[in-house]
Formats: sequence, C-alpha cells, structure tokens
Amino acid sequence: MSERYIVLFPFQLLILSVDHMKKAFVYQGLLPLAGMSVRDVPSDTSCMFEMMGPMIESRIISCPSPAEFHIWVLSIQQHIKMANAHCPAHPSNIIPFLVPCDEQWKKRKLMKHLFYTTILKWEGKPIQHLGRIHYLAMVQVAYASMGDFKERLLVLFPEDLVFLSVDRERTSIAYEGKLPLAGIQAKEKSAVLGRLEFEITGMPGIDDRGSLTEPILVTCSTAEDYEKCLFYLQKVLPEQNLDTVTVQPPPIVPKKSLQR
Repeated sequence: MSERYIVLFPFQLLILSVDHMKKAFVYQGLLPLAGMSVRDVPSDTSCMFEMMGPMIESRIISCPSPAEFHIWVLSIQQHIKMANAHCPAHPSNIIPFLVPCDEQWKKRKLMKHLFYTTILKWEGKPIQHLGRIHYLAMVQVAYASMGDFKERLLVLFPEDLVFLSVDRERTSIAYEGKLPLAGIQAKEKSAVLGRLEFEITGMPGIDDRGSLTEPILVTCSTAEDYEKCLFYLQKVLPEQNLDTVTVQPPPIVPKKSLQR
C-alpha cells in the first residue's frame, strides 16, 4: 500500500501522490469509469474496496474510516452508472453508425468514443495515456511479403500508431498492434501502383522491442485519408487540425509492436 489522493470526476478517477519535498502533487494515473466495477474487499476494518475494469489493472483502495469508505463506494458506483449511460461499455448501438468513418463528423465522434469504450485484447496502459488523436481512418493493411489485406482502423497519436479492428457485426473494437512513430517511416507508393497506397518500414539503425521488422502496406479509401496519414507519419503537421481530441495524461512507452 502507498498513500494516494483520488479525485472523482464525472467520467474519470484521477490518482495523485504527494511529493513532500517539493510540496506538490504528482500525477499517478487516470481511470475511465465507463465499464468499471467496484466490490468490497473483506478486511478487519472493512474499509477496502477494489476497482476493476477491462482496460486497467485491478486496484485496491483502503479508506481511513468506514464513513469515507461508504461515501467513496456509493459515489464511484453512481458515477460509473453515469459514465456507462453517457459512453456505453458495449458500443453495439453506435459503431454501425460511425463505421466506415467516411465523414468528418463520424471521425470526430469515433475519436471520442475510443477513449471511453471497451477495446478488446488491449495491451499496455490505457488508451487515455497515449495523448491526443491526430487523425483516424479506416484502411486496408497487409504485410508486404503476404499481400493479404485486412480492414483496420488506423489511429495516429503524438508518438504512436495504433491499429484496431472492427468485427463484421460492427459491435466491438479490438486491438491489433501499436508502433512507435520514432521507429518507422512512411513511403509513397501510389504513383507506382496507381492507387492510394503507402508503405510503412522500420527506421534504419533502429533495433528495439518496438521496431518494425517487416514492411506494412496501407491502402486508403480516400485521397484525404491518404494525404493526412502521410502528413503525420512523415512528421509534417497541417496548419490547422480540426480533428484533434485532447486528453491530459502524457504518452507512455509502448509494450507491443504490430503483430500478425
């Protein structure tokens, strides 16, 4: 156990520690409440409860008194209900309307939805810790050596490229892999193939767990998606970005590279 301060917001629980030397709070995490659950943990004092969720590690919280325990459990349970009502944990009602995300309003809505929905098979820290979303597009992805294209949702964060998949019934979103932008580069191929396709390769001299060892082909359905994806992947930012969705936590080091 370590001392922490928790701050309850409408849809998130903020966790802070205290640096007594600097007399300042230190950020320790932000937990999305949608899809979470709370249960009592048997103990001698009966002042402990556990918070669980599909995208976070389980956390046990011990309150200093039974009164505070009851206040926190009731408050968090109420906020979980509110978060689930506002951003349902089961997105079957909204995904069919947003995918394919072929209009700007659909992209904006889906960007926000990703921060609150359950993403199956997610690995590493919560998606909220990756920063703001620069751009999102539905693309076709294949390894260059295989050529077997599959539909993927390409999501560009400040330091990471995330691939997600959507099931045939458009009821759930699953994690398919993550690549650090610092370890990859994008090359245009549309001029050669006559279609909106580019290739993602590993940067020369990069050799770490997050590096890309096999080229990936990405085919876009629109010229706008093609141009904007290349802009961000080649570190060229447009003057105006109306599609950005901002979150507070800083990005983290990714745990997994894209897998087949």
